[in-house]
Amino acid sequence: MLLVFLFLDKANKEGLRNFSYRYETVHKDKPTEYKDAQIAYHDFEGTDKWTIRIEISGENEISAKHLSRIYEQYFKLHNPIVLVNESAAYLNKKMYPLVNEFERKLREFLYLRMTLYTGEKPKKVVEKLEEKDFGEIFEMLFVDEDFYKQYKMLVTKRPSSKSYFMSELAQMTERTTWDLLVGIVPNDYVKDHFLELTEHRNDVMHAHNISYEKYKRQKNSFQKAITFLNTEIEKLITYPVSQEDAEIAVDALYDKLVSIGKGFMKAVDLTQQIATIRISPEKIEQINKFLTICGQAAIDVSGVDFDEELVEQ
Repeated sequence: MLLVFLFLDKANKEGLRNFSYRYETVHKDKPTEYKDAQIAYHDFEGTDKWTIRIEISGENEISAKHLSRIYEQYFKLHNPIVLVNESAAYLNKKMYPLVNEFERKLREFLYLRMTLYTGEKPKKVVEKLEEKDFGEIFEMLFVDEDFYKQYKMLVTKRPSSKSYFMSELAQMTERTTWDLLVGIVPNDYVKDHFLELTEHRNDVMHAHNISYEKYKRQKNSFQKAITFLNTEIEKLITYPVSQEDAEIAVDALYDKLVSIGKGFMKAVDLTQQIATIRISPEKIEQINKFLTICGQAAIDVSGVDFDEELVEQ
């Protein structure tokens, strides 16, 4: 299992040249062995750039833990560019089945919640849900738009103290779609940790370089979330909801899905409008300059010469 780091200068080169790491290997029915990590360096001729390559034997969780420790304890503070991190890659792959199971269990719960509703609307809801990504489902289930609007009005109304804002927030009512589907239940792990679950999912699906400690947190979070969903699914099978409750669930999901769809169509319309505009290369260059500066907060642009007609458009 391999780590490769790229350094853009030689500031820490001498100290890191002396790096060594001894690790233990555990084999079934064999005594513990101690080995030294294989370390190699490469200098890019004519530049200050160089790499260090660290390799240990084994393709397993123990090897991944060792490589994670090497990065976190010895190299992270030097801020290298990580070219290869087979520890994180291995842990990402270990997490993927759990993330996949969680998403499938979540959809299974949502579909079962609508089973007793008669008519075509449940089928339409299922079809629309299948089209949505995880972020859209998160927003649909756990964001109360009315509460969010109240919150924005509160914080923009006038400056005040933390205690004032906390007191006002405590008086606001939040009612999410998830509350309608599950009810207010104690220890609702999915609701209480959905932002955390979303972050962990993104780490796995986007191949982020996670540490072994974060991997353990991810694994624990998804196992607890899956356990909660299994319990809720079993409740629906054992004690099916009434026609009235099923209708409430379907209507709530359908309304949310339609509102998401409207937002998407606005984006499509805007994209189509932009696509019909013919812009010269010179104006594209000015647009890029303008957008770059807009993206930098508190930058003085008074001295920048923009095409006035372009800015107006």
